[in-house]
Amino acid sequence: MKNYYAILGLSGTATDEDVKRNYRTLAKRYHPDVNPGNAESAKKFADINEANAVLSDPEKRKAYDSELRAAHARANAARAQSAAGGAQQAAQTMAQMQMQAQIQAQIKAQVQAQLLGVRERAFSEGYEKGKADGKAISKQVYGQEAARNKLKAKEYARDRSELEEELFERDRELTKSAARIRELEEQLGWFRKATGENQITGMFADNLKSSASRAIELKKEIERLSVSQINVNNNPSAQLDRQKRMKEELTAVNEKLDSLKREIDDWKAKVRAKQQIAEADKYITAAERKARDWANKQKADALLAKPTHYGTLGLLIWATSEEINKAYEKLYKLYSDKSDPENAAKLLKLKTAFAALSDSKKREEYNRSIGISTQRIETERKLIRENAAAQDEYRGKLATRAFWVHFDELSALALSGDAEAQNALGEIYYKGETVQRDYVQAVYWFREAVAQKHPAAIYNLGACYLMGHGVTKNRGIGLGFLRQADNLGFRKS
Repeated sequence: MKNYYAILGLSGTATDEDVKRNYRTLAKRYHPDVNPGNAESAKKFADINEANAVLSDPEKRKAYDSELRAAHARANAARAQSAAGGAQQAAQTMAQMQMQAQIQAQIKAQVQAQLLGVRERAFSEGYEKGKADGKAISKQVYGQEAARNKLKAKEYARDRSELEEELFERDRELTKSAARIRELEEQLGWFRKATGENQITGMFADNLKSSASRAIELKKEIERLSVSQINVNNNPSAQLDRQKRMKEELTAVNEKLDSLKREIDDWKAKVRAKQQIAEADKYITAAERKARDWANKQKADALLAKPTHYGTLGLLIWATSEEINKAYEKLYKLYSDKSDPENAAKLLKLKTAFAALSDSKKREEYNRSIGISTQRIETERKLIRENAAAQDEYRGKLATRAFWVHFDELSALALSGDAEAQNALGEIYYKGETVQRDYVQAVYWFREAVAQKHPAAIYNLGACYLMGHGVTKNRGIGLGFLRQADNLGFRKS
């Protein structure tokens, strides 16, 4: 019967912890991996496992202890019987025991020598293997840590770039706002200086009322002169003098009427320009606020999409299928042109994202997994379309406001006698692209500029005579003006 306690180097009173400790020590020492091709070590390893299986199980150990005690009892009985057999048997037994002791001593010496060699070989091989494993693990850990540090560096660079871009946009908005404030302050100062009043619109209304009253008075004067003409005496000389004086007065009255009409038209144009600018400013202010709100929303949507497949493609979650395909083609070309591991990993991630989003059913499943419903996507796309339309209207309002600001400045300069502004204002009335087309008003401003020998105005007035726009059509006068403009070096572009 095998003595499992002896196999594990234990006494019969060993604890479970002693069994476990000695088993682990001996198992490592005699393991086949440590002693490849050694049959004796393999047998020893099997005995160790067998001993551990019995002694580590309380029930099995109890049964084994009973059998072991019985075996010892039988052995003691046999020895007692042998002793009673006589001196000869005792001598033979003594001789056998001595022989067995010698054999055991030899075996023990051989086993110890083999164990020493095994321990030395196992230590050496274990040391080299441990060293190699340590290097491999260190290399792997270092590589992973380096990759993480590199990724963190890239994320830091990207975050810093985004922050710098946002700061740049804010600085640009502040600069624009400051420039706009200066522009408005200068314009307001000019109007205050020019009118001496703060209520510009009210002043325009008063001037219109005054001009209209003056026109009524002049009309009454014309009627009075007409009655005087009917009641004049029959004296031919006096009649001629009266007719001449009346003609002169009528001419003066007509000139005043024309002047008043132009003045009224000019004030109306200025009032209309101010109203258009005020309306545009009101809309633009609201539109700029909406644009800022929309920009903030876009940033929030980008943060929402960043950790998802949509973020891998650089898109928002509400992107259309066409946008997904375009983004994938662009990024695929970018990553596939490079063969380094980092771009290969990006390409794999890109393909995974595209596979999940390019198929409608898979995309619906993925959207549900990140808590996005189809209804929300439709709502967000509707908001995007509405914002695009609002931006188009905003750009149109900016253009309209810019025109009326320019028109207002031209009107002020034209009234002050600037020939360039007079010709430009005449061209605006002639074309009628934003203001109502008025050939008579155009001809008036062309003539004002012609009086200062403005080449472009001379050409434009000649064209009006050729076409009969705002004046009686006269080819001779028109060609005369065109030749005069040509002599001054003007060439129509």
